[in-house]
Parts: sequence; C-alpha cells; structure tokens
Amino acid sequence: MQLEYINEVVGNSLEYMNKRVSGHVRITLHLSDDDHGVNLSRPLIEWVLENLTKNAVDAMQGEGRIDITTGSDRGVVWIEVADTGKGIARKNFKRVFNPG
Repeated sequence: MQLEYINEVVGNSLEYMNKRVSGHVRITLHLSDDDHGVNLSRPLIEWVLENLTKNAVDAMQGEGRIDITTGSDRGVVWIEVADTGKGIARKNFKRVFNPG
C-alpha cells in the first residue's frame, strides 16, 4: 500500500472504463473538493471500480447512468457507486455478499 489521492485514482479508473462501455451508458463523476491522500492498493481499488462498473452496465442492460461520488467525513474517505439498473430482487438480499 502507498499514499494515493482518491480523486486521481477514481478519475483514472473511470476514464479507462468510459472507453470500454456502450455509448448508451453515461458515467458521471462527482469528485470531492478535497482530494484526500489515502494509503491503499491502487490496482485493487481500480479492480473493484472496474467490477462495479461492469456489474452496473449488466444490471442496466447496456443503457443508463452510473454516478460515482467521492467524499470524506470526519477523517473517513469514501467512494459511492450508484446506477439506474433494476436493483437486487428482495429474495436475494441475504445472499448479496456471498461469493459467486
């Protein structure tokens, strides 16, 4: 792990993904005014963002919007990913974090 700036990591990762998704999917970044330095593994965070983006595109069936927001609150830095997909069926709520 090393010190990375979250807005830069997220911005670069999504720039990469923007080139790889359908023109019917719009990815919008809402970056915090404060680009906080965080000790993290850049490749792992980029991999997570790539997977979240691919899953969102699948959930939207190739058409919609993905909003990615960064922020911080009381020393905690966060990344939020939201999409216009159909969501998770209620019957799957308990299994959502199980592998596979």
